[in-house]
Amino acid sequence: MLKVRKATPEDAEEVGRIHYETWMETYTGLIAESYLETLSAEKSAEMARKNQEGLLVACFDGEIVGFASHAPARDGDVAAAGEVRAVYVHPRHQEKGVGKRLVRVCLERMRHHERILVWILAKNDKAIRFYRDQGFVADGVKKKEKLAKNVYIEKIRMVREK
Repeated sequence: MLKVRKATPEDAEEVGRIHYETWMETYTGLIAESYLETLSAEKSAEMARKNQEGLLVACFDGEIVGFASHAPARDGDVAAAGEVRAVYVHPRHQEKGVGKRLVRVCLERMRHHERILVWILAKNDKAIRFYRDQGFVADGVKKKEKLAKNVYIEKIRMVREK
């Protein structure tokens, strides 16, 4: 049975592993390999330990299979907005409704916001389709983000109105 709950500091190792393995699966070929080589499950686990606010985990029969993060939006041009900051489902558990469930819980926890934003790698067609299926639409806003020296990515913003 799939259950979504608030993450605890004890979940950080599993969240880190899922984050790292999902990045390797999803972003190989989309993000410079030189950047991907700098990542590790340990670094991701440390991020999870430091960023517990709004962090959720999806558990299937007691095993953490995915996670999501939500918070007030960082974009100053969109008033009264929340933001889905991350949704990652381990590749072995994708296409089983885990991501949809995580997004639904994020939306429920941010129901007081008039709109919800998500930033997606512009080249990640699978993620764009996923969020479109969840009621998000691209609003035309793009940004270039620096990940490391000489490593940039382009992101698009998608918005879901209340």
